[in-house]
Amino acid sequence: MPTWDTRAQRGSQRGDLLLRRLGEELLGARMAGGLSSRAVAALAGISHVQVIRIERGLAPHVDVGLLARLSAVLGHELSLRIHPVGPPVRDKAHVALLKRFAARLGPTIMWQTEVPIPLPGDLRSADGVATAEAEDFDAIVEAETRLHDVQATERRLRTKQRDLGTKRAILLVADTRHNRRVIAAIPDLDRQFPISTRACLAALKAGRDPGADCLVIL
Repeated sequence: MPTWDTRAQRGSQRGDLLLRRLGEELLGARMAGGLSSRAVAALAGISHVQVIRIERGLAPHVDVGLLARLSAVLGHELSLRIHPVGPPVRDKAHVALLKRFAARLGPTIMWQTEVPIPLPGDLRSADGVATAEAEDFDAIVEAETRLHDVQATERRLRTKQRDLGTKRAILLVADTRHNRRVIAAIPDLDRQFPISTRACLAALKAGRDPGADCLVIL
């Protein structure tokens, strides 16, 4: 089965679980307040049958606004957040960017993609890791086809570098007008990644350590 389908199914299952848990919390809040389902329904502007279905986790298509409204009339505030649990699904452009980079590596450099972070329970992975054993050199590669929050991207890269223990970090960016504008707007990026595209790729082609972290635009 395709990876996307598997993740989509897991997402649906997670959604069902969260709705059941939220329903139990809403029921608990209503009982603690000594309110009937009809009283809560009147406050929220819905039917008491809807209230009961939501409390039982039987309203799979309920909208977030209604859940927030029910929470509010019960003296609570709804909170929703997401957090990473694994590598995102990559599009063709991202895969193509990594392939372009791999094609520029010298024959003595070993290239791996989707390298898992070696920590118990950690589902993150590096987009790529380039290793030259003869040079005692390795580098984590984080690829971005469209830059948005560069600081967040750098933090993610640095955290992965720390947890993988690689000597170098390479920020690999697709060569687009948008990305070049974003990069030009952050002068401090040169200090964080002092090795240019040309110098980095020349070193990697020769199987050498670039000497510092790299910003590669391909």
